[in-house]
Amino acid sequence: MANIVDYLKWRGDILLDDCPFNDVDNLVLSLLSYLGFDGIVPSERSNKTVLLSDACQKMIESIKKDPSLISGLSRIDTTFLEALIDSPRFAKARLGKYVNRLDHNKNMQFAGLTIYLPNGRRFISYRGTDGTLVGWRENLDLSFKITAADKRAAQYLEARIREYLQDTQTAAGAHILVGGHSKGGNLASYAATVLPQELLPYIDRVWSNDGPNMCPGILDGTAHDILGEKYIRILPQFSVVGMIFNDPQTPFTIVKSSETGMMAHDGISWQVERDHFITCSDFTPECKKVNEAFSSWYTDLPLEKREAMTNELFDALEAGGAVYFNEITASASSLRAVLSALMNTDRRTWSVFADLFGALVSASALTIREQMNPRQLFSPTTDKDKDGPSQ
Repeated sequence: MANIVDYLKWRGDILLDDCPFNDVDNLVLSLLSYLGFDGIVPSERSNKTVLLSDACQKMIESIKKDPSLISGLSRIDTTFLEALIDSPRFAKARLGKYVNRLDHNKNMQFAGLTIYLPNGRRFISYRGTDGTLVGWRENLDLSFKITAADKRAAQYLEARIREYLQDTQTAAGAHILVGGHSKGGNLASYAATVLPQELLPYIDRVWSNDGPNMCPGILDGTAHDILGEKYIRILPQFSVVGMIFNDPQTPFTIVKSSETGMMAHDGISWQVERDHFITCSDFTPECKKVNEAFSSWYTDLPLEKREAMTNELFDALEAGGAVYFNEITASASSLRAVLSALMNTDRRTWSVFADLFGALVSASALTIREQMNPRQLFSPTTDKDKDGPSQ
């Protein structure tokens, strides 16, 4: 099954002037922001840029020493970077304006960079959720408020468009492309939606790749209302994140994935044929069941209850001292501390944790089953514990 790495190998020799920028190109550059380019790509304060091929080569060398430089849930690796380096379509692009912020006080995880394409266009790429608990908390924060990352994304996009106008010294048309995967798709959508009216004409397209939608009632209009056909939603056949607060009036494309369940969220698994994604007509039955359940216990809650439940849940998840999500399951003692804190939450919060934990196990936490006896994690228990926490 072909993916974006195969696309780069097959079609990477076709220049953007010969084959226009497409949905698959968007995913390639949206996933690029998951890489920790600190010290490699110039920061937002600098006007310097670096060749994409040079930056990717340095990243390959850095990843060999520190694999954690790849953030998030996408399985991008050195194979992806090597394909980019060997691709004339992108190798001469330049990278700049890199931002990477993690602020525990503001519950903000934000990263973005600008890709200066050889044909004069610029792609603004927003990073999705990484492995930090702050990042995951922010995912649920999206359900009841405008987050610090949303505001930072809006500032970033407006600044990049104004720089573009200053650099070109002319109203050169819609040459700004914006995209992100997962939470990055939400950031792209929000940033473009709240742009000053006079800057909207410079937006070519905005992509949300399985990104959560904005909570109804927080903004006056949706991304589709503001951007129309310029706004593109792409969802895998098992989509949970991208269906949060789904707006039935906003069209989307469903693409096939080589993975099942929650792992279909990984953009590397999305199937490609020539210069487009392979699409399907509907979500899987399992996906529909999960989304119905999520809607029943979360999206139907009033805003204030969503906020209270989110804070209660993540305060409990941090009880064991974890900074990253996978640290919760790193040891039996860490997990016991979290479970103990959860025992003091109400039944609804416990239910949310059970769903999140199940998804985590299916996606990555094989060490729990391989290294621990599940009975030991929950013992000693009482009858009350077996039924979950009381309300």
